[in-house]
Amino acid sequence: MTKRPPKPRKIKQAFPGHLVTTVGEMGWAGKNNGELLKLAEEVFEVLVTADKSIQHQQNFTSRSLILVTYSC
Repeated sequence: MTKRPPKPRKIKQAFPGHLVTTVGEMGWAGKNNGELLKLAEEVFEVLVTADKSIQHQQNFTSRSLILVTYSC
C-alpha cells in the first residue's frame, strides 16, 4: 500500500506562526513546476513539497527559494 502525502491542514499545523498555503489556494493550479517555482520565489522563502523528483527536474542553483522535500 502506497502512503499518501499528509493533507495540507496537517502540514499547516506543523508550522504554526508561518504562512503555509497550497498551490490551489494561491490560484496557481495547472501551472508547470517551472512556473510554480518562479511564482513561489516572489512570495515565499521556502517551498515544502512531496515531489521527490522536482530537484532533478529543475535547476535550483540560481533560485532564491529553499526546497524542502518530505516523504511519508
